[in-house]
Amino acid sequence: MSSKQIVLGPYLLSPSATGITVAWEMRQAESLSVSFEAGGERRQVRAVREKEPARKEQPEGEYLYTAILDHLAPDTTYSYAIQCGGETLATSAFRTQKEHPEHLHLVTLSDSHLFYNGERFGRMVEHVQPDFILHSGDISFGTGFQHDQYADNWFHKIPEVLASIPAWYIPGNHDDGPFDEALLLSPQAKTTNSPDGGFTYSFDVGR
Repeated sequence: MSSKQIVLGPYLLSPSATGITVAWEMRQAESLSVSFEAGGERRQVRAVREKEPARKEQPEGEYLYTAILDHLAPDTTYSYAIQCGGETLATSAFRTQKEHPEHLHLVTLSDSHLFYNGERFGRMVEHVQPDFILHSGDISFGTGFQHDQYADNWFHKIPEVLASIPAWYIPGNHDDGPFDEALLLSPQAKTTNSPDGGFTYSFDVGR
């Protein structure tokens, strides 16, 4: 088994008709990239690595990797792979949004710290295939200083869904801390109109 393991993700952020962000977390500092393909054309984007805050379980901290895929074709399915040299660490696929959609199809939820029906939620999302998920806060049931609650209450509940269906995140009162910011708010702020690093932001969909 490879020593290079993704411990959280991959998950998709900041969807649009022509771009998306792929994010994941690892304990190692590696040189990683995301390759993606549609219609026989393959491209590769180098991932940006950022050190997360230290915590009791990981006093050295972990690393969040993000790759912003842009100049994509609207309403197109792309397969992607996270790679380290010649080794593939994870694969999935996503579909870009329509450029001028007549309708917007989304799934909304909040308070997934009370997420006892994660399996049913995952099946529903896979069935309806929304344009994106809108999470309006409270992944943690303690504070945003408890990293394990983001993994246990959300990312590890529906990993296949989050690797293929993008989401937008709004912080709740329980998310007030460094890990909501590191995992979600700061990465999505890179591609949105955000005056404060992701705590508030705006984006356009269709008309």
